[in-house]
Amino acid sequence: MILSSWLMGFQRSLAVRSRARSMRHAPVDLPKTSSDRNLSTRIEQFESRWLMSNTPVVFTVNTINDSVDVKIGDGLAEDASGKTSLRAAIQEANAASTGSFEIVLDAQTYTLTRSGTNEDAANTGDLDITNPQVSIAIRGTSGGAAPTIIDGNSFDRVFDVLSGANLSLMNLTVQGGSIASDFGGGVRNDFKDGLISLDAHLHVSRNVLNHDHRTIDDHAEV
Repeated sequence: MILSSWLMGFQRSLAVRSRARSMRHAPVDLPKTSSDRNLSTRIEQFESRWLMSNTPVVFTVNTINDSVDVKIGDGLAEDASGKTSLRAAIQEANAASTGSFEIVLDAQTYTLTRSGTNEDAANTGDLDITNPQVSIAIRGTSGGAAPTIIDGNSFDRVFDVLSGANLSLMNLTVQGGSIASDFGGGVRNDFKDGLISLDAHLHVSRNVLNHDHRTIDDHAEV
């Protein structure tokens, strides 16, 4: 009888201790502060960016004007009139911290008109590709009767890919580039460590080099 009473008391003691442990480890539903809500929002934004990190940002060019980005770094690639030009799209991609960008062109001729050489911000002259942390793909229209043409207008080369930068050109004709005392009338891969990808529908023609008193037509069809 004494042993039975002791066992019953011991079982009651164990039950009490078990409930106490459960209460100690039970989650407490505290009211969320504004700081908690802000942190939750930031986490959701980070997750969204992480999921989209492998998806290229697409800029669809909707003007043939050779206009500059009115606010570089805002992610919009718009000129003063709210249009997205080829030059503005390249400037915006150059300004990104990281990522991949696709610039889509219509079946038109995009002539460079902003004269001025010896600068590497794609503000005047050639279209500088400068940022090693991003990749830029420029895609023309394929399958139509009218080609997509980027014309350098004979006052500078057309593309200058600077050290470590990445450029892909697809379904394009690059023409009308001209450069004195240097290399690459149409497309130059600066310092030989930039990365240029060319597809089977890229045409580089009628670009003139004036180097060491020689005139060379760097015609090539890739």
